[in-house]
Amino acid sequence: MPHLILRYIKRVIRLSLTIQLMCACSLLLAESLELEYKHAYAFLSDPALPADFRHFRYVNPNAPKGGRIRIPRMGNWDSFNMLLAKGRVAGGLGFWNRGKNLLWDTLMVVGLDEPATYYCQIAEGIFVPEDHAWVAFKLRKEARWHDGK
Repeated sequence: MPHLILRYIKRVIRLSLTIQLMCACSLLLAESLELEYKHAYAFLSDPALPADFRHFRYVNPNAPKGGRIRIPRMGNWDSFNMLLAKGRVAGGLGFWNRGKNLLWDTLMVVGLDEPATYYCQIAEGIFVPEDHAWVAFKLRKEARWHDGK
């Protein structure tokens, strides 16, 4: 049994080193190329909104601000972590569904009035090559982790 654990640990270490090497190589590749970042990505048509848009067409920027939101949930919860092996996640934290994620922002956000169009949110720009083999994001300078770093 200990030899299986040791084999598993070796595999995890090899995988981790491979991923780190791939990330480093992709960073070097992205820096060596002159990438033309765009404010949105649409794979069925061109994005309808310009790069300097302030709000989506379906949003009222003069709507009243503030208030309280209550999200019903049966039972209790014990974590804000969406990737749990055990336990229950709090309501309003849908990982795969934008409408259910009320806690954090994402790299891009879908335009609800445009099918298959994503606009940069935390990302400042996106680059997708013609063969769609990879993607590069340029993050906004003001983007921060939850701890402010």
